[in-house]
Amino acid sequence: MGNNTFNHTFDVAYSEISGKGTLKISGLANYFQSLAVAHSDAAGWSVEKLMDQHRGWILLHYQIKIKSLPKDNETVTAHTWAAGYRRAQADRDFSLCDADGNELAYASSRWVVMDTDRRRPAKLDPDFFNAYSIDGGRQVAEAEYKITVPEDAEEVSRDVFTVKRRDTDTNGHVNNAVYIDWAIDSIPDDLYDAGDPKELRITYKKECRRGDRVMDICRRSGNKIFSTFVDADDPEKIFCIVYSDWD
Repeated sequence: MGNNTFNHTFDVAYSEISGKGTLKISGLANYFQSLAVAHSDAAGWSVEKLMDQHRGWILLHYQIKIKSLPKDNETVTAHTWAAGYRRAQADRDFSLCDADGNELAYASSRWVVMDTDRRRPAKLDPDFFNAYSIDGGRQVAEAEYKITVPEDAEEVSRDVFTVKRRDTDTNGHVNNAVYIDWAIDSIPDDLYDAGDPKELRITYKKECRRGDRVMDICRRSGNKIFSTFVDADDPEKIFCIVYSDWD
């Protein structure tokens, strides 16, 4: 972490933990997301200001590495910093530490500012990014965002459901952390009950909105799980791919 980090302390709430008694992975993503929003607000670009200008931050890629998940009522501190930008895209990194400063999880991510009317990347002045005090250091030195489903991966489940109001955010589409909950729901019981996640990679391809019918195709290769979320009425249309690796 460099000198331009933005930090916030959280107390893990009971509502944020899983049946294992530790913070849900989606809860970890929500901590990071809340911190990114707060950092943007402090830089002069609040959610409200972006909405007024018909703009919004959209997550493209995520790589999260987990050493240990905090427990109920544990105090943790999340850190974030802007790691670089090009055109309308920006890299943002995160770290989560316990009360003693031990790192529990870290992540690298890539975002884009979207024109919420045209649903396309927005044209931005370089000064827009300068407000975020670019640090340049990456948590994952060579962030591997690409997800390739191996040929030997076996399909273990296929589920169809409809996107609800609760799944969406201010950008009018399914929030990035919701895909993590969907993916965790399809992890085979033997793997989930006996193991812990050590890495997630997520690629967000197309927007998914309220009322869309989604098909979750879950495939497994050893301890690696690949959840592909597609349009149930047009399976060639991929919304998101979530990869998780379990101990």
